[in-house]
Amino acid sequence: MALIAAGAVAGAGLPPETVRWASLGFYGWQFWHFQKQNLGLAALAAAATGTARLSRRERAAIVAAGVFGIVALVAHPELLQVAVDSRLRWLFPAAALGYALAVTFGIVLWARRVRRCTWSALAYVGSVLFFAPVFLFRSPYAAVAGLTIAHGLQYVLIMSLIAGSTAAPQVRWLDSAAQSSGLRLLLFTNLAVVLGAILTSASHLHDGSAPGRALYGAFLGAVMAHFVIDAGLWRLRDEFPRRFLSSRLPYLLGGAGRASA
Repeated sequence: MALIAAGAVAGAGLPPETVRWASLGFYGWQFWHFQKQNLGLAALAAAATGTARLSRRERAAIVAAGVFGIVALVAHPELLQVAVDSRLRWLFPAAALGYALAVTFGIVLWARRVRRCTWSALAYVGSVLFFAPVFLFRSPYAAVAGLTIAHGLQYVLIMSLIAGSTAAPQVRWLDSAAQSSGLRLLLFTNLAVVLGAILTSASHLHDGSAPGRALYGAFLGAVMAHFVIDAGLWRLRDEFPRRFLSSRLPYLLGGAGRASA
């Protein structure tokens, strides 16, 4: 709530130029969140397929690839459609080199595993290659839109599995006829569509009137709140997330419920 309120106040009260500069920090946080989710899914894929948990170096390769991808985006803010000159274009070649090294290191580490699985390999390699479009394309849609869509589809997949789980508890405010996993899944889908439409409408108000900019700031605050909540909600080293997923989607943990992600 504090992030949403602060975003609304900042959006309405700060000059548009300042908001554009601040949005670079927001986008850096957003894509860091994306890569942390990739790391979590790679860890879940390893657990679900019974392969060894990710090593520290394998995790470091995913994180490093994300960091270099974020640096490249900040060096070329036009890929984010942010109209500022960060004066950091000289960082892009260094970021590209660092990214190539991180990807190579990660893939070599995976290839040296004693036991590998096709599905977990796809999740791991996909995670280290996630930011490749940033270095391959100059169009904002080709470089960034695919990353955002992929992240959203990952989240919808996990949440759909949870909503459709037969082990999910009964929802008190639904009648008995609406307790089936199919109807819960339908309810989740409708909520996602409606809330997504609201957020999409607010995301284009950054150059409007003060009330419109306030809604835009509230939109950014809501997205940042999502980052904060997710950072704790899916951390499998903590008891609650581990118990939550184990009870609803036990096959995802593959008996490795004590593994950290």
